Amino acid sequence: MKIAVVISGLARFPEQGFPFLERIIEESDYEIDVYAGLWDIDSIPESISSKLKKVVVIPCGIRDALYFLLEDNFLTNKQLSLDCVKNQHAGLISHMATCTALKDDLLNYDLIIKWRWDVAIQPGDFNLICKEHLAYPDWIISDNLCINEGTSLMNEVVFSARPNIMLAAFTPLEDKFLQLGRLLQADAITAGVRLKLGGLNSFTKLISSSFASVRVVPFKWALLRENILDNLEYVQCRNNTMLLKLQQAHDKERDKKINSSI
Repeated sequence: MKIAVVISGLARFPEQGFPFLERIIEESDYEIDVYAGLWDIDSIPESISSKLKKVVVIPCGIRDALYFLLEDNFLTNKQLSLDCVKNQHAGLISHMATCTALKDDLLNYDLIIKWRWDVAIQPGDFNLICKEHLAYPDWIISDNLCINEGTSLMNEVVFSARPNIMLAAFTPLEDKFLQLGRLLQADAITAGVRLKLGGLNSFTKLISSSFASVRVVPFKWALLRENILDNLEYVQCRNNTMLLKLQQAHDKERDKKINSSI
């Protein structure tokens, strides 16, 4: 099986996260290529970029352009503001822009796995994603799908799908963002001020509107919260439970600092 791992979003701690992906590639029985979309305000070391199949640069200004595209089509509202598009939907836009730019390359794979620079996954959990795809090739594989106040939410950190499903849901960029605007405007009309918009909701909206189904598989991941130079235990860690504890410990410490400053 040929797999394309597609990294998008802000380049948070690439030196810390990429070793986890290298470990997966070294231990996997599958043929894995890594692609990336990089915001034009970000950079990654040459030691990492040289190991990628292809890198595309995504201009940050695309977020403003997409908002004004919605505005020109009368699809903006209090919930779908410029700030919401630029911040809450930045991860979605990055993924959509990356998939759109790499569409011709990605069509040649059996599976696309959406990834982030700051994610840590152990090889066993990566293999779980792949095995579930082989058993259920027509489904999107995600670790979580929940309902919050009537809204479906799916994690955007890591999920996978066959190329035709992934690309149908998230490309081309402008057309799909207009479609999202129409979907969210319909929600705003029915839900009004109760509507809570965000990237998780929007990822799920685009998937469901493409008639794709999500299969929940309990693979584990953690987000890397600290700089590698100060926290080598992240990269050396081979236990998912410990990785999650490291993440949660940092989150608690961060929240403590935030609360004490208020």
